[in-house]
Amino acid sequence: MKVTFKSIKDNLTWVSEPHQLNSDILLRHFLTRAKPKDLNLAFTYCESTHTGTITNVQDELIGKFSLQA
Repeated sequence: MKVTFKSIKDNLTWVSEPHQLNSDILLRHFLTRAKPKDLNLAFTYCESTHTGTITNVQDELIGKFSLQA
């Protein structure tokens, strides 16, 4: 499984290949590259489009991610 991340603030895009997938894994992979100011992030995921969003505590969109098998 591949996860493509995009940090909106930094205009960074990268691909990770985690062995398992949960919110802790997504958070760890996002924090290592994006370096957001706030560590309290929320991940939402749409199963039909295989895409998700990453928001901060102010509910501002700070990133996106997508899954590929």
